Amino acid sequence: MPVPLNAFTEVIRTWLTKRLGYLVDDTIPVRWEGVKAPTPSDIDIICAHPSKNEVILNPKLFKLPSGEPITLKKYLAIESKGWFDIGPTSAINALNRDICVIMKDRETIPKSATKKKDKFQFSVLKEETLEKLSKRLGSKNIDRVIIIPSVKRVQTCKPRRSKQNLLNDKVIPSAQKKGITILEMGDIITDILTWMRGEEAKDDLRRNFILELLHLLDKYKFIKQPS
Repeated sequence: MPVPLNAFTEVIRTWLTKRLGYLVDDTIPVRWEGVKAPTPSDIDIICAHPSKNEVILNPKLFKLPSGEPITLKKYLAIESKGWFDIGPTSAINALNRDICVIMKDRETIPKSATKKKDKFQFSVLKEETLEKLSKRLGSKNIDRVIIIPSVKRVQTCKPRRSKQNLLNDKVIPSAQKKGITILEMGDIITDILTWMRGEEAKDDLRRNFILELLHLLDKYKFIKQPS
């Protein structure tokens, strides 16, 4: 079997396909209006679920091992920012900045904003992304999911000019109301491990590189802390 080239994205793909049953495609090219580049940017992962239901995960029926309730619809646009893409603190600050653009009365970062010199980090929040995906998937009812190494929740929001500008408990629920779900990679890996230990995943363990690797690490405890 081919060895995955992006471990962060491959863990997410495995969670979506094996754990949740989504059909997945990746690296969907898209060009931003007003941005000149020799090659297009891309959307990391798009998903469609074969179920006829519009809501696939209901927070009343499904929670991550951390207790975090999530809702996921039939169609998803996934953005993954791994450790090599952007550091944890930088990811949080960039995400907070991008989301602040759409918190008041918008669903997306408008095309007019992407024409400016400001560099927005998260493709799935841009207007052009939803336009392209709506045509490709045949639906405008698309959830956007952003997965970063860690999400720090604090009780009060620091000023935007502060270097400690972190997401807080108000930002994440506000984003969810606009169909934007923010997840930590740790929650996804823990959910995979919890699922793997049950009978349901038994047949998949030897048929998926990521699952087999996680199974070996989980069962035989290969990772030891240096003395």
